[in-house]
Amino acid sequence: MEEATSEFPLFALNTIYINETFDAGNASSGTGTDSSFGYCDTYLKPFAKSYSTLHGYNSLIICLFGVHANILNLIVLSRKEMRNPTNAILTGLAVADLANMILLPKTNSYEWAAYVLIHSNFSQVLHTTSIWLAVTLAVWRYVMVTRYRESKIICSMKRAQKAVIAAYIFSVVLCTPIYFSFAVKPIQNMGDKENSPIYVVNVSDLAIKYPMLKTTNFWLYSVVIKMIPCAIFTILFMPHIFERQGGRASFSFEAFGSDSTTRMLLAILFLFLIAEFPQGLLGLMSGVLGDEFFNSCYIPLGDLMDFVALLNSSINFILYCTMSEKFRETFVKVFRLNGIARLFRRQSTSRIMYEDTHTA
Repeated sequence: MEEATSEFPLFALNTIYINETFDAGNASSGTGTDSSFGYCDTYLKPFAKSYSTLHGYNSLIICLFGVHANILNLIVLSRKEMRNPTNAILTGLAVADLANMILLPKTNSYEWAAYVLIHSNFSQVLHTTSIWLAVTLAVWRYVMVTRYRESKIICSMKRAQKAVIAAYIFSVVLCTPIYFSFAVKPIQNMGDKENSPIYVVNVSDLAIKYPMLKTTNFWLYSVVIKMIPCAIFTILFMPHIFERQGGRASFSFEAFGSDSTTRMLLAILFLFLIAEFPQGLLGLMSGVLGDEFFNSCYIPLGDLMDFVALLNSSINFILYCTMSEKFRETFVKVFRLNGIARLFRRQSTSRIMYEDTHTA
């Protein structure tokens, strides 16, 4: 179990790309990845060391929950009574999140290393798709709230389906430089009597030959995949959510629509912002400040940021259940939980009556 969970940072999560890219740059320039006097060494290295023992187990638990939660999302959102343009985008988001969390057991074979490479590329594409579907969702809701009359034409089911397909295709094309940056390579297993090789994912010969791939991957990851979507969220929603009342700014979901659907979607987008903005910001600072900042600040926080990203991919089911009455009703209907639902309602009614009697 410990051996399996120790592999999580390599294949289930998305910082493999930026980590390997910087490591390749260090190797080619003759610098190591260990920095004696880094920006954050004093504070973050002890944290990274202690958290690394828990990261694999935490991620495994979240992935197991996330897979089942997103399957439930797909079952409920695909029901006839739930079909609408917004839910079509949420369905596409659930597919990407679900596929991003599917795992296989580890071996040291070439086939396993090839799977790691394919899954890593696949995972990055799906994570990018999730981000840009969230952007699509933000723009979609913005149009529906600010241009209500035109939205019935602009935000049709057919256009929602096209937007989901476009997000998937766009992400596949956007991640193209990543596909050429890594390859399966053999390394010698010194502990093996037969000296048989172990196959691992490493920087490709093409990336070593052309350093421009490193630069392209860095800006692609930190700016296009992370910072630009965060900027779109901020530009679209912050001016409306932080409204001025009595001469001072106040936080309010109501300023951008009082219905439960809008509040639920805003919660989803805020969680995306919380999960993605720190990675984008730290990646951007790594590019500006160099390898020393990356090695001492970004890498120690890599496991934690990956865990937050996984958590964000698995938590939507809880948001839907707590914030969408229509989703709850459909969920209860699909899984025939009417008896349990009635029990909870009866207990809630009894509690309210008891409180009213004793406060009268």
